[in-house]
Amino acid sequence: MKKTNILLASILASVLVLSSCGPKVEPLGITITSENNVVSVIEGDTLQLTATVHPEGASSSVTWSSSDDDLATISDAGLVTTLNDGNVFLYATSSVKTSVRGEFALQINQDPNPDPQSINIVSSTGNNFVAIGLTLQLTHTVLPPGSDQNVTWATANGDIATVSQTGLVTGVQVGSTNISAISVDFPSVSGQISITVTDVTPPEPTVEWDEVDFASHEDFMNAENDTPLKIKGKVWHVLPIEGSGHEATISYYIQNGTEGFYVYGQNAFFFPVEVNKVYIVGGFKDYYYQGLHEIIGVEYFEEIDESINVTINDLSSINVMDNEVTAPYHASYVNIPSGTISSLPTSYSAAYSVNVDVGGNVIAYRVDPKVSGATEFAAITAVFQGMAVGSALSAKGILTAFGYGSVKSNQLLIVKASDIEGQAMGDQMAVELASEVLVLENTIELDESTITLPTTVDGFDGVDVYWTSYNPEIFSGGPIIRPVNDTDIVLEATFVKNSANISKDYVVTVLGSDQSNQTNAHLLDFEDAAEADSYGNSTSQPSYNHSASNNLATLGTPAATWHYGRTLISAIQNDRVNGTWSARMQSDKSVQANSGRLELREDFVFDFLEFNVATYGNDPLNAKLEVSYSLNEGVNWTALDRVFVVGARQFELCRVYIPTEGQSARVAISLLVDGTSYRINFDDIRLARVGD
Repeated sequence: MKKTNILLASILASVLVLSSCGPKVEPLGITITSENNVVSVIEGDTLQLTATVHPEGASSSVTWSSSDDDLATISDAGLVTTLNDGNVFLYATSSVKTSVRGEFALQINQDPNPDPQSINIVSSTGNNFVAIGLTLQLTHTVLPPGSDQNVTWATANGDIATVSQTGLVTGVQVGSTNISAISVDFPSVSGQISITVTDVTPPEPTVEWDEVDFASHEDFMNAENDTPLKIKGKVWHVLPIEGSGHEATISYYIQNGTEGFYVYGQNAFFFPVEVNKVYIVGGFKDYYYQGLHEIIGVEYFEEIDESINVTINDLSSINVMDNEVTAPYHASYVNIPSGTISSLPTSYSAAYSVNVDVGGNVIAYRVDPKVSGATEFAAITAVFQGMAVGSALSAKGILTAFGYGSVKSNQLLIVKASDIEGQAMGDQMAVELASEVLVLENTIELDESTITLPTTVDGFDGVDVYWTSYNPEIFSGGPIIRPVNDTDIVLEATFVKNSANISKDYVVTVLGSDQSNQTNAHLLDFEDAAEADSYGNSTSQPSYNHSASNNLATLGTPAATWHYGRTLISAIQNDRVNGTWSARMQSDKSVQANSGRLELREDFVFDFLEFNVATYGNDPLNAKLEVSYSLNEGVNWTALDRVFVVGARQFELCRVYIPTEGQSARVAISLLVDGTSYRINFDDIRLARVGD
């Protein structure tokens, strides 16, 4: 009996071995299906998926995953839980062969009628204050979007403030109370806002405004400062509120037909403003020295029930840069239907200008978050970042003027992204513009161990950057192998978007490890400049054009005379300064001879020039500097091939060797013209010899 059992066991083992040694079936594909073939669901729903592995006989074991866990997650059993609206892929990957994967596309839609979850309340003025006897309009939003918006309004203390069922709050007595908006269908969902009632009263009018006639736009433009002006119109654009409480101010554009007006600094506490409402406004004329006509000191303000239209003025047939011709449209909503972008900003992080050629005249389209508001500023910027130099452009905006001199240049203030229509930027233009925007450090100092090489460019989605070093013995992407002496290296960047590409060389000076064998020939650090004038500028060179000294100042160690062409010495808030003073240089938009130039008027023997340079304040980045030298006392000048780009708002060192071959020489630093207005700061300008 034992022998029989042993024999059977042996036979069974042989069968098992033979079976396990047979050919395995490998997974070749995976099909994913959904319950009831559903491919679109509402956020918050669940959906069961099933994975079928092919061919038959292959292991059916899979691992589930989601392309975006913020939109949907999936369990080990294939149950999808949706979280937010959007498009997502669900994947089933073979557990035995990870290269085999199936995918399922799922569209997740917002719930068209979601239950209310919360209620947000804001005031029309942005401030939660109201004076006794005055009113404050509140508005509400029931969230999430699509929820029923019907609410009832209630006050916690009607002795302090009452509220109507339209959200209009009236101050009763000094104190604070909560105003609530309660969902009609879901009373457990509500929002609250704390309202403070004060006894501050509006200023008494100094003018009998009932006796003042309405001013025309011509009256507005020609009136002397402090002239009482009463206007009537529809508010169509409001700037962000400044300040808070009863000291909050608001500025806005109001228009009656084709005639527009700008009201500046109106008290938003006593005189709240809402877009698309019609008002009578009484204030006083002010001509701001930089070119802006405005009404200030508003002391009469009344909302009226009257229909007034805002008519957009068509400027297609006039010279948009002629101040006299365009005067009737100042502060008005206008349309410039055709133009061509002549230059774009190098930075969009703060207020900027886009220069546009309109019939042979170049006008600045100005974009400023202080005018448009942060949200609209971002939307406008996204539109311009999708365009290129040479793009056709149609735009609407506010016609205004700006300038420091006697002539004010017209500008178009862009306040809405929907007011811009232009030609989109192609791939080749994208890589070309990206190559103009990307900047590397000019000089790598001793405390820097590597060079940062960007692989993308801000504002140019889809553009990738690839780098090649022509000096791999010094730098090949990792730590710098520091040379003994200062060395210029060349890095090639290739900008690629789809099939479009362009290459550009960057020259970077790597400071050598031995900096001990240098002798200063001349140092200009401005620390010996004279005291400040009332504007905060040094009296040694107090303006961009100081005719009293012919723009000459003798400073530095040893003292030497420099010519400060469109350059002053200053230390106000936006200046970058090492010590007490620095120089600030200004460019010209179009004429190189009128642009900033700092020129040495004495000879020195030196090997290199170095200086610290930074962009002034929030001015545009990427100003370009040219260094030139003269070997014959300034009679002839030779410009170096290398151009320095100012890509930072803090001081950056620039060092460049001048081929003087031991001769006495002079140097000059010029701010190159490219259609954009730049201001930059210089400090610690040094001429030095190397060796004995």
